[in-house]
Amino acid sequence: MGKTTLALHLASLAGACHPDAHLFVDLHDHATTLLRSGDVDGAREIYARELRLARLRRQPYAVARATDGLADCLPAADPEALRLRREAHALYEELGVPPEAW
Repeated sequence: MGKTTLALHLASLAGACHPDAHLFVDLHDHATTLLRSGDVDGAREIYARELRLARLRRQPYAVARATDGLADCLPAADPEALRLRREAHALYEELGVPPEAW
């Protein structure tokens, strides 16, 4: 189920009880939650999908973030993780994102 579908479904369920209510749920970092809980495959799948979409939409910050996330799904010493991390950091630098925000 997609984020929009989920949001619409929850709104339809809660709308009658709370017609003027507002609720913010950050669903963007679901991959991080999966990764922290040990579901590396689930996190990798989400980051890979985010990366494909960000490249299609030409969103460099989202590309860097998803690339960094994919690197988190691999062992730190894995050559692919190191390559992904360098790629993400180069994008962050190009965008002027300070290192403490990576």
